[in-house]
Amino acid sequence: MPQTTAADVIIIGAGIAGIATAHYLTCKEPARKVVLVDALLPMSLTSAQSGENYRNWWPHQVMTDFIDRSIDLLEGIAGDSSNRINLTHRGYALATRQDDISELINGLHTGYGTNAADLIRIRDGRDAASYLASLSEKHTGVDVITDPGTIRRAFPAFDPEIRRVIHIRRAGDLDSYQLTIAGAKCIAAEADIRGCAGGHTEGATVCGGSRSTAHRLVRGRARPACR
Repeated sequence: MPQTTAADVIIIGAGIAGIATAHYLTCKEPARKVVLVDALLPMSLTSAQSGENYRNWWPHQVMTDFIDRSIDLLEGIAGDSSNRINLTHRGYALATRQDDISELINGLHTGYGTNAADLIRIRDGRDAASYLASLSEKHTGVDVITDPGTIRRAFPAFDPEIRRVIHIRRAGDLDSYQLTIAGAKCIAAEADIRGCAGGHTEGATVCGGSRSTAHRLVRGRARPACR
């Protein structure tokens, strides 16, 4: 008979979604018994293909709000770990040779929704100094640069033919490996991390001959961890 271990939650998949779920469950409710299960090493499948960057530019306000919340959590981890995850705030720039970017600006208004008026700034050259001074600062919203001179000064490596730049300010890079380590800080102390060599059912997971039963089963990635 396989050994049975009771758990409050079993999380299938040790990618970024599974690790994040286990992290916040165990940090905020340490009394919970959490089991994180994966047949592979953590962050070794889909999450390993990450571009290690983030931005809050999306075509719908619901998604933008969701990503803003995710960035809030990333910034919290960075603050709690002395920025072990190497989170930067240097932004994301879309450059184009086109003069007419009205479609892109309409998309920005759709994505930022009711907050668009406060977050979208048109930089036509009259306030170039304030924009250039802000480049080293952490910012929200987006700067739409329509003045070629400002573009040359802010982005000297860009092709001289670039006419417009959309500069998303709440964007940057991070170290996904260090994010995994930071996310596992609570997990290592409170959760049970297992490799899985068996199969899984709706209420139980069989791993290496042992059996875990839980009140809740959470799938941390789209495909099953145990095949």
